[in-house]
Amino acid sequence: MEEELIEVLKRLSVYLSEHKAVSREELLMKIEEEVKPLEEKREELERFLEGKLEEVIFESITGEEKISVFSPDMHVKINYMGEVFYCPPSHRYMPDELEKAFLRLSKIRGFPGNIEGVVKEFLERCGYEVSEGEEGDIHKEMFAKKGENALRICLVSSIRFVPRFLGERDVIVVPVEKTPYPFITFVRENQVDDIREMIWVANPEKRTVDPLIGSAEDEEIEKHFFDPICARRAVSLWMMKGL
Repeated sequence: MEEELIEVLKRLSVYLSEHKAVSREELLMKIEEEVKPLEEKREELERFLEGKLEEVIFESITGEEKISVFSPDMHVKINYMGEVFYCPPSHRYMPDELEKAFLRLSKIRGFPGNIEGVVKEFLERCGYEVSEGEEGDIHKEMFAKKGENALRICLVSSIRFVPRFLGERDVIVVPVEKTPYPFITFVRENQVDDIREMIWVANPEKRTVDPLIGSAEDEEIEKHFFDPICARRAVSLWMMKGL
């Protein structure tokens, strides 16, 4: 096997020894980064491996059959908050590492940019002037003002992290997830009737915003939600733990 490919596998091993839980997106992104310098030898390597370089390496890392003794082994799959993460077989389940992997995944998917524009457009349609506030690893603040109405808004990278930001905001906005599971977990683990903030869900693909918890006093906001009846009905169902 080409020495350059072995070096790629070694570098991936170092990365995966530091991050013992990774999503498909993160792993593929890292593989693409590592094989980029091999572009001149790509055709030769793909003939040798009988497949696309990135895909063969990914399958070697996450599957049972290895292309080299230097290939990392991350074939154990763990479902966390509705997402699949790959872990080494010798590694014990570590919630902290899965949460870090989940956070890295939200960054890969473009937070906060993936929902910031959606929320700004939504508020402007409702007649608000929007300004930006501070930004952290998993949140970004925005301010919206229309006459005497003022909203302090916090964009959060996932519903998973919302409990950290409950307190001095008017609205918390999270992106839609691949499955309802993270939202169901949030609703069932928190006393949602006691939450003062409104919690909205932004869909960057559909460019829509819907309510999860709470109702807006401003009728323009309620009028511009995409499907508030359906969204609120879903929360009522999720609160029924027998389902």
